[in-house]
Amino acid sequence: MQIDRFLLAITSLVLLVSTIYFGCGSDSGPEIPDLSTEPLPQFELIRFEQELFELDTLQLASAVQALEAKYPGFTDVFFRFVIPLRRGDFSPEEQIEVLKAFLRYPLIREIYQQASEQYPNLPDELGRVDFRRSERSTSSASDTNGSDEWPALANALRNYAYYLPQADLPDTVTTYISQFEYAGFLYGDNDLAIGLDLFIGPEFNYRSVSVDEVIFSDYLTRTYNADHLLTSAIRLLAEEDVPPPRAGRLIDHIINNGKRLYLLDRVLPETPDSVFLRMTPQQISWCETHET
Repeated sequence: MQIDRFLLAITSLVLLVSTIYFGCGSDSGPEIPDLSTEPLPQFELIRFEQELFELDTLQLASAVQALEAKYPGFTDVFFRFVIPLRRGDFSPEEQIEVLKAFLRYPLIREIYQQASEQYPNLPDELGRVDFRRSERSTSSASDTNGSDEWPALANALRNYAYYLPQADLPDTVTTYISQFEYAGFLYGDNDLAIGLDLFIGPEFNYRSVSVDEVIFSDYLTRTYNADHLLTSAIRLLAEEDVPPPRAGRLIDHIINNGKRLYLLDRVLPETPDSVFLRMTPQQISWCETHET
């Protein structure tokens, strides 16, 4: 991969750290390529959480069957690992009852409501446009569902393909609710899934879920917002295409994470370092002041 040629020695690592951590204040970084004439990657956006929570709980068994027929790849992963109904100790009837309890549970309903308000069609700050999957679909444009898609992600994927031309880009991006189990994952043929409940913003009272869980600390919940959603999505792809080092040395892990950060910085050039590093702007400023 192209990214592997960026780091070959400790000297390169030092330059990388300077570029990643303090590149916002420097004009010496690599020039951002103009890809505006290149076609945007096309993908289908599936709002799985909307369809799931709109199921008729009085006819849930047949409704789930229809949902599985519509999205067989994702529903299998979702009900095995995200909401683990099919873990082996529930009968089909018990699975439906557990799912019904999940869909009706007040906290889950509140999480879904918050996500729906924050992301009615994915907010304007993430960007919206209607992408037609004409190249991969035999149906006419009038037959498509016309759902608002995600051009900010499409732009990022176009940049991603420029730096890693052999990478498999997702054909499908699926959003879901998991009660804070997974911020996202890859499934199927490198398709992308994003848990919106970990990006619903500071208005939600995370302490109402648990006061003891580390994931609900102020340090982490500060990043559970729309600013970090796109970066988290690209980070999932980067973790797949820039795999962990085979060796266990600290320097190997430093270089590996440096590669991923460099890739994020190139793919999302307008994103501030504070988002990449999950720091506050004040903390980034402190790092710059004390760089030596």
